[in-house]
Amino acid sequence: YERDGAMLADRTGAIWRGYVYGQLINSFITGLMVFGVLALVGVQGAFLLGVIMMLFNMIPTFGPIIAAFPGVLAALVGGSTQWPDMNNLFFALIVAGIYVVVVQAQANIIAPKVMGRAVRLSPVIIMMSLIVGFNVAGLIGSLLAVPVVATIKEFVSYLYAKVVDRDPFATEDRERDGDGKSMEATDAS
Repeated sequence: YERDGAMLADRTGAIWRGYVYGQLINSFITGLMVFGVLALVGVQGAFLLGVIMMLFNMIPTFGPIIAAFPGVLAALVGGSTQWPDMNNLFFALIVAGIYVVVVQAQANIIAPKVMGRAVRLSPVIIMMSLIVGFNVAGLIGSLLAVPVVATIKEFVSYLYAKVVDRDPFATEDRERDGDGKSMEATDAS
């Protein structure tokens, strides 16, 4: 089982690396969206607020909410450079709405697609994993839910293939061999 252990370790490592990579891409996209929209409506310090969103977005569930506070506060105190006559309180409410729209787009559209590709799970499974992870272990549970579920899926797929007496890594072997034959077929000939 040395080969199986090495292959499972490689796949598990790829899942966790993909998760971290997906989190970074997701956070970068969200920070860029916040920067773009806040700069468009005239919030002072929009770049810094985008960077704050990018950093805090890596914390599931509560990170984007925490990152919104400085933006709303900046709108309340500084107002808009685009619409200087607008009431600061009204402008702060507009900025709060912008954060809600961006965070909802990130959570429901961007994140499931990016993470789904990164860890090879469907967006529905990712959303369910986040909900269950948060309910079971809070913030840490939601942070680790997606890679844990993807790892469990990998191990269950491996065990199922072994139970039905199939090579769980046959598709990878064919890809490495390059001619469509599995390594076992090549070794046997």
